[in-house]
Amino acid sequence: MNLQPADKLWEAVAAALKNELPFVVFSPPESTRVTGYFQKDGKLVKANDDHSSGFLFAPFSEDYPVVLIPSDSIVHAEIGDLTPPESTKDQVQDIIGEDNTRKKHITLLSEALRSLKSGKLDKVVLSRKLLIPRSERDIISVFKGLLSRYPTAFRYLWHHPEVGTWVGATPETLVKIEEGMLETMSLAGTQPYRGSMDVSWGPKEKEEQAMVTRSILNRLYPHCLHVQAGDTRTVKAGKLLHLLTPVKAVLTSQELPLEEIVAALHPTPAVCGLPRKKAKKFILEHEGYDRKYYTGYLGPLSKQGSAELYVNLRCMEITDEAFSIYVGGGITKDSDPDAEWEETVNKSKTMLAVL
Repeated sequence: MNLQPADKLWEAVAAALKNELPFVVFSPPESTRVTGYFQKDGKLVKANDDHSSGFLFAPFSEDYPVVLIPSDSIVHAEIGDLTPPESTKDQVQDIIGEDNTRKKHITLLSEALRSLKSGKLDKVVLSRKLLIPRSERDIISVFKGLLSRYPTAFRYLWHHPEVGTWVGATPETLVKIEEGMLETMSLAGTQPYRGSMDVSWGPKEKEEQAMVTRSILNRLYPHCLHVQAGDTRTVKAGKLLHLLTPVKAVLTSQELPLEEIVAALHPTPAVCGLPRKKAKKFILEHEGYDRKYYTGYLGPLSKQGSAELYVNLRCMEITDEAFSIYVGGGITKDSDPDAEWEETVNKSKTMLAVL
């Protein structure tokens, strides 16, 4: 691997933005190395069955294309230690329509609780979008802020002139596949980090986590020879804590199509709900806005069949007019609407901190 100076990477990113060419730059968890895939033309390349090497970017629903940015040109750079800037505010004050959003979201949560308590749903994940007026903050500096602030997350900056510009720092792996081995995780439950990892979790969070884990195991069994869940533990993502259960499996065949594995897992109970079809139907009918690529999945693929895909959480879409921040949370029959609202407020601070 030929490492370039970090300045060369940022120059390539700036040139791609200026020339409206597709690209993605990304850094895996616990890494100070950033990789860039740069496409030679502006064509929209949709994912296909041959799994050419590149970077996959997929939406939550079927209304948007699954896009592949080919690795026509690859730049690897070591960025070293980026010291995060000191925060001057806990959150951006100018959030468009925030007062009205709270009322609408609480109403949505209350409606979901009626379906949950009637037994129609076991869990549903509901989200909302915050609109922040576009400032002078340039796209590259926003991404650098994510790199420095969230070293344990998968951090990315993705751009395609026909689709848009997205950045994120996601804590959740959808699936890793290499030489017939599969790794994934169930991630649920959220509380603020207050200086200690030694915390207690309530019955609602524990049951939600167990529900997600059971669903993932059941969906993997038909495709795997052996599936095993590890010990559940508390993990830190930015200023939040979550419950995480690692899952490992052996695929029935190394030739198993990636689409088949992804279809078994996505959308996960952590971003959709249970039962999956009913929860997704509730989301599409009641959530009241378009998620686009939020809660979709993304990550690099290789010609050798390996893949490293992540769920698109803690993310933001950047347009000429605004930064659009997407946040959500899992709702069960034991949920409290006010507490669930506060969870989305806490999650929004991941992106707000870099603005």
